[in-house]
Amino acid sequence: MGTNTGEGGDRDKRGRFSKGISGNPNGRPRKQEIAYDQAETFVFANTLVNVNASGSKSWMRRIEANRNKLFACAMKGEVRAPIYLDRLFATEQKDRARVAQRYDQMLQRYYCGDFQGEIPLADELFMQRARAYLHIPDPEPPTQEDFDRMREHLRAHNAEAEKTRTNAPKRSGVQVKSREEI
Repeated sequence: MGTNTGEGGDRDKRGRFSKGISGNPNGRPRKQEIAYDQAETFVFANTLVNVNASGSKSWMRRIEANRNKLFACAMKGEVRAPIYLDRLFATEQKDRARVAQRYDQMLQRYYCGDFQGEIPLADELFMQRARAYLHIPDPEPPTQEDFDRMREHLRAHNAEAEKTRTNAPKRSGVQVKSREEI
């Protein structure tokens, strides 16, 4: 029989590859990553499903049903469920904090400052979505008196902060200068 020379390399009499020669020189093909589309994931998570909860059937979003199942598993004492819940809560808290921070920044920029004009549409839409996400009721449209009151409050706050900053004790040769001195 002898040696076989072909695509796979040299083989011995029994058909095995010789030492140092691979039958698969390129190796195992890598697993292709699955590209998840965020829109498809959103649609899948928010699809309504009929769930049997506490003996009665009700409709809820798939993501809510999944969370309820996870809560039930954690309460039954399954070991991995609390770990998943911790991760879930941590990411939700981070998302909420990030949205709340950006919402507060926009409120300050558009309603508390000296902003004149119309709020850009993208920012207005974000603020509407943020109110829904954070469960903040839609505000009544502010009147001119509300704007004046907010501006006066902001000016008083800035004046108080400036007074506190200029009256602060000086440390080891470092001088604090007010805005007028700069």
